[in-house]
Amino acid sequence: MVRERTPAAHIGRACCAAAVIVALNASANAQTKIAEWDFSALTELAAPSRSYLNDKSGVKANIAVDREISTPDGKGALRIDVVAASQNEEGGDIQLIFVNEKGLQAKKKYRVILTMKANQTMMMPVKIVTILDGSPWSGVGNPDFQYATPTREWKTVKYTFTANADHSGKAVRVPCIFMGEYDAGTTLWISRIQFFEVQ
Repeated sequence: MVRERTPAAHIGRACCAAAVIVALNASANAQTKIAEWDFSALTELAAPSRSYLNDKSGVKANIAVDREISTPDGKGALRIDVVAASQNEEGGDIQLIFVNEKGLQAKKKYRVILTMKANQTMMMPVKIVTILDGSPWSGVGNPDFQYATPTREWKTVKYTFTANADHSGKAVRVPCIFMGEYDAGTTLWISRIQFFEVQ
């Protein structure tokens, strides 16, 4: 005699299979935090992280922590006010540099997650790059950049990349944010940046 499986048995097997898939997906997306810049707690952009303005381009910007702005994490964000636009219209003329001094291991996957907004919906995106923190300032990831367009609402951006070589022990910019193409009157806020190794 052939026994028919009850609906409960089918459901039980399906639930077990779904649980396995969920567990595999969770394992595939597991991430370990390496660094964090949370401006609800920080009072400044402390060394070795920093900002860069190309004075020769004519660009001017004020960069400081805004303690009053409300964010998804509470209050406080890094505020960048473009006072004078770059005459070169080069993204790298304004850089926000966040440094990991331990470097990257070859072929490992990493992820940058940042939360930002602007005083208007931008036509031009910011460029999020991963490069060496020193000459020759070459890219360290694959892909080594990602674009993100700020809006008037808080937006979380995820940028995942794989180290293109062994950069262990080398200071790397993860991330470095280029926004030198923005016009005077543009304001950008960044509330939080997190840097992870992805399993």
